[in-house]
Amino acid sequence: MRMLERVKLGHIFLYKIRMHKLDPLFDTLKDIIGTCIDQTKDIACADVRVSNVIKDFFATHPVYQTFAFFSEEDQSQAFTLPMILLDPIDGTKEFIKGSDECVVSMSILYSLDLHDQRNMHWIYNFRNQDEVLYNNRSFTVQHITSVPMQQTKYQTVISRTEYKKYELARLDIPKLYMQPIGSIAYKLAALATQACDFVISIHNKHVWDIAAGSMMLSLQGYVFLEKHNPIQSLEQRLYHGPLIWLPKDKQDELMPLIHAILQNVDSV
Repeated sequence: MRMLERVKLGHIFLYKIRMHKLDPLFDTLKDIIGTCIDQTKDIACADVRVSNVIKDFFATHPVYQTFAFFSEEDQSQAFTLPMILLDPIDGTKEFIKGSDECVVSMSILYSLDLHDQRNMHWIYNFRNQDEVLYNNRSFTVQHITSVPMQQTKYQTVISRTEYKKYELARLDIPKLYMQPIGSIAYKLAALATQACDFVISIHNKHVWDIAAGSMMLSLQGYVFLEKHNPIQSLEQRLYHGPLIWLPKDKQDELMPLIHAILQNVDSV
């Protein structure tokens, strides 16, 4: 069931949202994360602290206390199922700069299958309370951050580092607008809420960076490609770029645009 209706307001696309009551679990986590960040004086250590407080929360949770906990900042437990898989702050550079392009990205996993509806996925922007949640086979979206839409047919969002390194500003692809944005999880959340048409990452990504977003997208009919090969299950710890996320029903029209970007990357 499609929950999002795109509505144009000036040059910004917003969304009419069908709201579902959030699982109290995630409301509690929002309070814990907010308190942790507010009390962290050294923002460079915030991701470690967020990881620790979330681990402590699940360690005593009546349902999830037996789940393995695997985080970017804490890999002391085995990468085994069932599992809490966490990137405590994706977009650390943006977080330190004070930007809102940083999120908590978390999955509660019963399997590594991208299409398993038992799994829960949450991408939460603690700076402005944006979130995308997949839980109980339904999506909840609140306060979606809108990506400014240009007068082009297609739009993608790409890493600021990659945009600069590969000189993508000079690349002129008809009908395509590229916008540099931080945090891969943030970008995948934008795609999951139809704020852009596809996402590409030229560089490698770890599983905690992309798990929640990739699984949300797969449940909506998107495909995830690693070096142009479709991924169905997140068995690996590291995924090698280029990584591409795009709607399955638009592959034929979007892949030429993606190839044009990658050709430019190869020439730099």
